[in-house]
Amino acid sequence: MSAAVDRRAQAVDRRASAVDRGAQAVDRGAQAVDRRAQAVDRGALAVDRRAQAVDRRAQAIDRGA
Repeated sequence: MSAAVDRRAQAVDRRASAVDRGAQAVDRGAQAVDRRAQAVDRGALAVDRRAQAVDRRAQAIDRGA
């Protein structure tokens, strides 16, 4: 009986370890998604700044015309 309990406990431990590894993989994936989202945000900000510069240039041209 004790050997069967030990084997079951080992199986539970192995399953728990597998679940932990899966959770760590999910965390790493979420971190990668966060990094990508931050990069997209930085790109969008750069586009906004460029659009503002273009607008200012167009306004300057309009004033000069």
